[in-house]
Amino acid sequence: RESRRQMLLAARITDAIVEGEARSGRPRDLEGVVATPMQKHFHMETHSARAVPAEGLDLVITASTQDAALTQSVVASVLGRSSANIDVVARRAGGAFDGKLTLHLPAATATAIVAARRGVPARYHADRRDDMKMTGGREACRAAYRVGFDAATGKLSSYAVDFMLDGGCATVDSVGDLSMAVAWSDNCYNSGAGGHEATGRVLQTTAPRNSSMRSPGVLQSHLVREVAINRIAHACGRHVLDVQEENFYQAGDRTPYSSRPLGSDAFNWTLPELWATQRPKLLARLADAEAFNATNAFRKRGAYAMPTKYIMALSGWKIPALINIYADGSVRVLHGGCEIGQGIHTKVAAVVAYVLDCDLDVVSVGATSTEKTPNSSCTGGSGTSESSCNAARLAAEILRERLAPFRAYSADWADACAAAVSASVHLSAT
Repeated sequence: RESRRQMLLAARITDAIVEGEARSGRPRDLEGVVATPMQKHFHMETHSARAVPAEGLDLVITASTQDAALTQSVVASVLGRSSANIDVVARRAGGAFDGKLTLHLPAATATAIVAARRGVPARYHADRRDDMKMTGGREACRAAYRVGFDAATGKLSSYAVDFMLDGGCATVDSVGDLSMAVAWSDNCYNSGAGGHEATGRVLQTTAPRNSSMRSPGVLQSHLVREVAINRIAHACGRHVLDVQEENFYQAGDRTPYSSRPLGSDAFNWTLPELWATQRPKLLARLADAEAFNATNAFRKRGAYAMPTKYIMALSGWKIPALINIYADGSVRVLHGGCEIGQGIHTKVAAVVAYVLDCDLDVVSVGATSTEKTPNSSCTGGSGTSESSCNAARLAAEILRERLAPFRAYSADWADACAAAVSASVHLSAT
């Protein structure tokens, strides 16, 4: 804990010294350090788990998690059993957004060990104070940057940044967060002919284990980049909006971490269109703020726009879905995503009802279960809802084709389903 405070204090002192040297001596080459403190996770539901022995070596674990497959794998490894013996069920988690990717595992494994050893159900639900003590959050970050630019226009000629993250007592999650900080360090800006360089390291300290938190590593990385852009604007005497626009990637450019050109079929790039529509609105708001500030001595207003690039790939998710239709017309859907407050079950149910052309009232979504929808990706990265919906859509389309002859005969949904079951049509699909 003390080492973390020293790290952040040193960062702020270094920033003040280097900034003074840069302003007075090198208007074309600025250096600085940006430090951000740790941001704590604060779940509505603290870490919790329940383990119940089943027949033979089977164990059913109900966990507050956003990665049921990982929980299954870790519990199986701890107990020395196969994954097939472990069914992890997650109906919903009371808040997560990366706080329950891995930090919930002590609760799940502890209850599993007790249930396996004693042969009785075991339950753990952390007290709020204990949960806050043992749960970290977004890593404290110290980032030293160096940027070269044209003194007249503010156009970048080079950019280099070095990150230092506080991983806490265990650094597994933070290593992944650092990789994202590096990969997103260019944000929406072209670093220029001098090139782009991003490096970093994770520190192991005595603090509680830190972890991923909503856009892990990316928020710290983008902040550093934006601070550099603002300092360039001040050094050049130009409006920050002009310096931003001067350095935006253009269609056909390639980022330091991808060989695919921006604006191609393989790399969607909508920033130019967004900027063209939003800049006039932002300028109008700035004008309103300046008028307000001119007539108010103590209350002030302002407006700022920060571009954000968040890379997503279709290969990043593998989410299964299972749909069962019953003779009475009721529909049961299961998918691999975890409900953590984003409304994923409602989205999936709506997609299924739309594809099957049935009432939403007859569609229900079951709890996420590794026994029914195995080997799913974790819920995270802002793509799980879309992937779960698409997996459900594909399964629903298969069932729609099987039901088509019976829907043509009877317009009533329940009657069509009953006729299909009577005709031995298989009304289950993945």
